[in-house]
Amino acid sequence: MIQCKGAMYLRYHKARRPIDLNLSKSRSRMIASEKEQGMLRQNKKIKGKIKDKLPLLWGATAAVVALGMIVHSVSMFHLFELTPDFANFYQATYLIAHGHLYPFDTVFPHNYPHYGFPFLKSHGEVFTWALAPLIWLSPSGVALLVAQDLAIAGSQLLAALCIHAILQKRGVVTEVITTLVFVFLNPWYYFAAFFDFHLEPFALLFLTALIFSYIDGKRYLAAVLAILVASTGDVPATYLVGVGLGLFLISPSKNRSALFFAAFGLSVFVFDSLFHLNEASSLLSRYGYLAGNKAPLNVGSLLVGVLSHPSIAFETLRGNAKYVAPFLGSGGVIGLLTPLGLAISAVVLMGPILVPNATFLQNYDSFQIIAIEPALAISGALVIAWTGKNRERLLAKVAEAALWLSVVSAVVITYPNLLSAKDFNATVTRGIATDLSRTLRKIPNTAEVIVANGVAGRFAARRLIYPIVSFQNIYVPIWSHTTYVVVSTQGISDPTAMQLRVISHFLLSESGSVRALINTPTVSVYEINSKSVGYYLRFPPTA
Repeated sequence: MIQCKGAMYLRYHKARRPIDLNLSKSRSRMIASEKEQGMLRQNKKIKGKIKDKLPLLWGATAAVVALGMIVHSVSMFHLFELTPDFANFYQATYLIAHGHLYPFDTVFPHNYPHYGFPFLKSHGEVFTWALAPLIWLSPSGVALLVAQDLAIAGSQLLAALCIHAILQKRGVVTEVITTLVFVFLNPWYYFAAFFDFHLEPFALLFLTALIFSYIDGKRYLAAVLAILVASTGDVPATYLVGVGLGLFLISPSKNRSALFFAAFGLSVFVFDSLFHLNEASSLLSRYGYLAGNKAPLNVGSLLVGVLSHPSIAFETLRGNAKYVAPFLGSGGVIGLLTPLGLAISAVVLMGPILVPNATFLQNYDSFQIIAIEPALAISGALVIAWTGKNRERLLAKVAEAALWLSVVSAVVITYPNLLSAKDFNATVTRGIATDLSRTLRKIPNTAEVIVANGVAGRFAARRLIYPIVSFQNIYVPIWSHTTYVVVSTQGISDPTAMQLRVISHFLLSESGSVRALINTPTVSVYEINSKSVGYYLRFPPTA
């Protein structure tokens, strides 16, 4: 019995030893796992804090961007690197601010002789009236450029905040890459500010806010923003068609109200066309080739021509397709995987891509296509957010790969366009800018001005201004007793030095009523005093 008891004792304690060892190991594993979980929770808290601070980072980035664009705009302003696109809005806002509530546009069209047309018939840009008070703050018109810069930076900030809201449950790195590459490092935002002044940047601000508001469930605010988008002109009104269709197709059962945007945008465009509120668009002359031999030339004949001879349109599409890639790559091609990104890209690009010779797909005209950039970036964020919910993570990995592919395409395809930014504005030397500034101060706002196209912008604070693209065998109307002719060889599409000498000789030989204020090889300014008005001054051929 004793032996039995001893054997039982030994067996009992031998059996307990491994149990004790296993317990100690399990305790150590439990302690280690608790430490790991604690570290994970701590890392999660840190990442959460960083995530919460990202909106402040995007706000600071947008402020730096705005400051940089304003510095560039002020420099461009002082160097007179502003063309008729700026002059068009400067003349209108100046006249509205001085009580002419139905201003007359003498800047467009470029064909002479012409008598101009009411500014409202240019593009139906009603929002211009809201900008007129800026002239009270800054009679020189520089406030218009500053407002444009703020609108562009504001649209970038809204796009960044929308991406932040969509990627709330995704990693910090994913959001930072998406926002930096496709928004703040996207060159098309900045190109839109490099060339004069337009209302498309304001349309961009309202459109980005519309998408953000609609995704956030603020449908009534989105409807108000749609009205603001349409107020910026006939071209931005078409953006609403793409946004409306895209939002609807994302969830047809929940987003039926988005069709209002598409219907409203199309209605505004048709209304502007029927009542000739898009005279400056020159739709028929630019797309007239699509109608073939149809007569008369109108929107209906264009549609009939495209349907009956689609090969004509297809050839133009194929020829211009190579110019589209940079615009899509910069905003993130991953966004094309959503109905929103695909629809707005198709609608916005359809008009420019059908214009022969890719006239509106060049860097200096990118302001007309910029609407696709925030839409693609936000759409890309939606793809990443949707695929992140996949349990097997397969789609999430595919989306991550698509994101990096989009980043590479942006760097390889789009960013080289930055090298051509220096060609946006003609280089006007400071010496010539000083001469032009001195001339501008001498010219009263009541006088008529005939000015070279490339430096016309700042001379538009008057009722009569006629920018000249080419001083060759043209007739310019003289409606004022005192008219100033300003010609510079520096600028876009301006005369050569030889042509300037011909123009100078012609003006000085016209009559004794012409007085040379400045007569140099690069800048000539003449004052014409006429007893009678209502006649045409014919410039001779200079070639």
